[in-house]
Amino acid sequence: MDEKHVGYPFITGPLSAVRSVFMHTLALASGVMLLLATASIASPSQPAGFIVVDLALTYGNRGSAAYSLRDLDRAFYLFPNTSYQHSTILSVETNLDGQAGRPAVYRLASDEDGNPQLILQNLSVAPGATIRIRVSSNITLWERQRPSVEEARSGRLSDIPQEIREGFAKAEGLWRVNASQELDLAVAAAFLSSRYSPDGNALTALLDVVDWVGRVAGLRYGEAALPRSRAESLRARVAGAADYAALVVTLCRAVGIPAFVQTGVVFTPSLTWSLSERAVGYILETRDAALHAWAVAYVPPWGWLPVDMVYGYQPSNPSSAISEAAWYSSAVAVMASFSKVDYASLQRQWFQALGRSAVAARLEYGVAEARFPTPQSYGDIQAGALLGVAAVGVGVSMLYLDCVGSLRRRRSA
Repeated sequence: MDEKHVGYPFITGPLSAVRSVFMHTLALASGVMLLLATASIASPSQPAGFIVVDLALTYGNRGSAAYSLRDLDRAFYLFPNTSYQHSTILSVETNLDGQAGRPAVYRLASDEDGNPQLILQNLSVAPGATIRIRVSSNITLWERQRPSVEEARSGRLSDIPQEIREGFAKAEGLWRVNASQELDLAVAAAFLSSRYSPDGNALTALLDVVDWVGRVAGLRYGEAALPRSRAESLRARVAGAADYAALVVTLCRAVGIPAFVQTGVVFTPSLTWSLSERAVGYILETRDAALHAWAVAYVPPWGWLPVDMVYGYQPSNPSSAISEAAWYSSAVAVMASFSKVDYASLQRQWFQALGRSAVAARLEYGVAEARFPTPQSYGDIQAGALLGVAAVGVGVSMLYLDCVGSLRRRRSA
């Protein structure tokens, strides 16, 4: 994977004076490795175009006491600069009770996986008041090439570089299977891991994982506002895009294939969509873009490949999870890559805190401008619209809305 540039989005306009970059050493090290991993999915040639995306997050205090925004309320994911996308922050502003927006003070940080974040200064919402946070970003997207992937050309599991196995193939933490709660998954992991020795065909092993998740497990596609655990998905026999991705990564690691979950935005023309969770006071509204999640797995000699169980996947052809992935067939921008961060737990924490408070949250995001002089590079979608920023708490919760864009491409039964 040739990485041309990795790092934070550039900052322009009146906010250039608040460019302080706060990065933890460990997060930087793991993050650079993860960002380097994500870049191999693309073979960039030239810019395909750019998109300007606005995100607006409004908190309304319905209680009788002031509400101080917590860390999860003030943190936003930023698309990283990589070899296939380039992000620039145009403006970050806040306004109280509908007043004119004012430039916000913030710092840049990163999570444990190195995903860049924007952290606003401490803010408080008075009783009966609202605060609206708006972030505008410009993202340039590079073209990418669909590889020719065939089992006969695949390398062996032992051909995977040791440093990549160390970083992304361990079945620990998020990816450890709990046999008492995930019996079906534990049986599948044991069977697949016993089937492949280090000399086993890496692509064949990956396609067996895809076949189990997409066909043998008997799952149907279904959305959820709250994240499902793997056990919940298997018990209910239903999964959204993020749930499928988590299952694929778990079994890949059990077999010895490096893998992680990646999330992003797929351009979805003319899509207007909303969802509300009254129990926690949450409303999401979108325009022309949809959230998505997929697995990324390492297979020699191609390197990192997207494994998409929703867009274009056909149960009769497991390799379609790679060849027909939204990454190749649509305009997609990566929002975050997760190998260590428990993104489901973060989302649950955010939702639970909202439910306990008297604060309601309204998230709106959409495309403000788009220019793509070479739209044919994205196959059947004629332009690209990429969400530039997402709140950590809200952004992670959006990931678990299970990919609105998937409504347009239902999995075949």
